[in-house]
Amino acid sequence: MNRTLTRLALLPALLALALAGGCASTGEPAGNEVFAQGIKQAEQGNVDQAIRTLSGGVGQYPGHTRMRFELARLQYETGEAHHIRERQAVRAAARMAEQGRRDDALAHRREANEHRAKATPHYQAARENLRVVVDDTSDQHLAGWGYYLLMRTDIFFEDWQAAARDIERAIELGKPTGPLLAQWKEYEQGLRDRAGIRN
Repeated sequence: MNRTLTRLALLPALLALALAGGCASTGEPAGNEVFAQGIKQAEQGNVDQAIRTLSGGVGQYPGHTRMRFELARLQYETGEAHHIRERQAVRAAARMAEQGRRDDALAHRREANEHRAKATPHYQAARENLRVVVDDTSDQHLAGWGYYLLMRTDIFFEDWQAAARDIERAIELGKPTGPLLAQWKEYEQGLRDRAGIRN
């Protein structure tokens, strides 16, 4: 993967900061109550419980787009944690293979496969929820961030054409400016190159 795409992992807290002052949640008061409960659980570090709470909330209030977005974000971050460990294990396996340590290399490859298997359902669930989020254009700022995260799930599944389309929509709807715009445009070009899309 080229340098532009690997830099996608270097954006800690950017999404949370960008949304902090932004989108008002939608939905009925009871939906907002469940939403607030899930967010509180996530802030307290109980991510698995937060995902369960928000999943139940989305099932009960499917039109609560902000709740669905936050659910997808937590699902994505959970998958990404396993994906990071997968990549670490792949690198370790390569080092062991270079050193002729076949058994150790095989152990690291098995570990990588295990983390891949754990990451995949979280990425898939996030992707499905984000596709619903981006269909709701009543809050274009949120939809823009939805497309941004959707692009990152596309990369996990190596769907380069979809990733290029989704970052293009993220720019169109999110209307980033300054350094963020430059960064997203760089991602877009890297993805277009990877997908073989010519201008």
